[in-house]
Amino acid sequence: MTVSSRTTCTVRKCSLTPTPAAGDCLDARATLEEPVEQARSRYQHLAGKVHDIFVRHLEKSGWPPAGGLANVDLFDQLIAPKLLESGRRVALFLVDALRYELGVALEKQLSEDGQAELRTALAQLPSITPVGIASLLPEAGQSLMLKRSDKGDIVPMLGDVLVVNVNQRMDVLRKRYGQRLAEMPLRNFIRSKNSIPQQRGAAGRCREGPELGRCLRPNPVRR
Repeated sequence: MTVSSRTTCTVRKCSLTPTPAAGDCLDARATLEEPVEQARSRYQHLAGKVHDIFVRHLEKSGWPPAGGLANVDLFDQLIAPKLLESGRRVALFLVDALRYELGVALEKQLSEDGQAELRTALAQLPSITPVGIASLLPEAGQSLMLKRSDKGDIVPMLGDVLVVNVNQRMDVLRKRYGQRLAEMPLRNFIRSKNSIPQQRGAAGRCREGPELGRCLRPNPVRR
């Protein structure tokens, strides 16, 4: 069986009684190493060309592109205005590595129970977890800065405040919303039969977790 002009694979005859395993039908010398290497080489070449084109556009136009919603503006434009409405509850899930196609699937599920809208936002570069989550904090568009640590790591800061880990990021929200917030790892909320805890008649917040996210729903509830 010819795979390419350079690679051939041979298959030896197999006894049909008893039914052999697939591996028993392959000659030990017949491997896919060369075709796999060819595929990897072609993919690397194509990806390299796409990368070079993207970098040229990035150097010319900057990032994020004009006219699109950036992650650093997402909280101030979409979340903060809703929190000003009296009695309005907002749940904000900060989910690490939630791919777009998973967002599409989630939007379809939410649409079964009510109105749902899917919108895109442009990630903050470099698109690593500490930077990405920090870019979703309040006033990130005006205050988010990236610095280098002594070890060479990228360190996100909101003004002069470190926002590298979960507690530091949650402190930003605590200082902004105080007792109007409550938080919990999303996995605990999913497993719990109770609602999100109330604090002195206020709504609450769920926090970001290592595998999923946290939700934010501040604003006093008027009864």
